[in-house]
Amino acid sequence: VRSAVGVGSVFTLKLPLTLAISRALIVGIDNEEFAIPQTSVDELLKVEPGGAHSIKLIKNAPVLRSRDRLLPVLDLRSLLHMPGARDENGELRTADENTDGFVMVIVARGMRFGMLVDNVLRTEEIVVKPMPSALRNMEIFSGSTILGDGRVIMIIDPNGIRSAASSVADGSM
Repeated sequence: VRSAVGVGSVFTLKLPLTLAISRALIVGIDNEEFAIPQTSVDELLKVEPGGAHSIKLIKNAPVLRSRDRLLPVLDLRSLLHMPGARDENGELRTADENTDGFVMVIVARGMRFGMLVDNVLRTEEIVVKPMPSALRNMEIFSGSTILGDGRVIMIIDPNGIRSAASSVADGSM
């Protein structure tokens, strides 16, 4: 409890991570589902070739115009090295003018960027389970959650995605 005369009081309550409940968007890539904390998602855009929102390449980097700003677009499939993430030359694919799907405008560490996924399935309140100690070095994930049907899905960490994308761009990943 912090209090200042004439200003007010601040009450801080810390819950163990195993008890944290958060609203998340459940997104899909192929047949895999992931949770993304809704507090990090600023906007959700449907992208399609020739549509109101479409991805453009500037110097071979995918960008999306949103609210008169150009946002870099990161392909979650490529960042996670999922099947279909590499082209016929073995290079990681990037989104381009022919890409369709959904771009979530994410704010992480003061930067706005778009994250491309195939589908946005639903919003859900999730119980955050911490990463097991053997997997804690995977900065892309912040934990996992168990869905109502018993399936376990990973929770994407937007700050980790931003760091991983920087590593890929620097060639250090």
